[in-house]
Amino acid sequence: MGVVSEWGKAGLNNAGPHGLSEILYAYSSATANNGSAFAGLSANTPWYNTTLGLGMLIGRFLMIVPILAMAGSLVQKKVSPPSAGTFPVSGGTFVILLLGTVLLIGALEFRSRAHARTDCRTFPNLPREIVLTMTQKPTSLFDWNIVGPAIGDAFKKLIRG
Repeated sequence: MGVVSEWGKAGLNNAGPHGLSEILYAYSSATANNGSAFAGLSANTPWYNTTLGLGMLIGRFLMIVPILAMAGSLVQKKVSPPSAGTFPVSGGTFVILLLGTVLLIGALEFRSRAHARTDCRTFPNLPREIVLTMTQKPTSLFDWNIVGPAIGDAFKKLIRG
């Protein structure tokens, strides 16, 4: 059985798996995102300030070196001319695949949000205004005010393209 350091436990308000998830979230957020932490972790201790700061340094700044190396490698490669295996992005096939993908993702998102609707009885402690905002009927995927201009713009770009 492992021993947990007092430094690590100093900022925890929750024990067990939830405490571990708070710590993991704090470090993953510090290295790749905005550096936020769950409310149960008091990250303002010398240990967390130091290690999260080092995590930010490594995750944000030291990662620039290999990314720039990859970019330099890509710049030095020769441009390959289009061949039979090249997928053109300026034709009807591309437009159909793109529209199909957008509609499919939109329909799936619409479907998942439709099932996630709730009412005031689900969250009795929230103010009514917030619950009403959460329960507003989502915009239809096929609302002509959205779809019409989008189709027109897509064809304009296809013709100019």
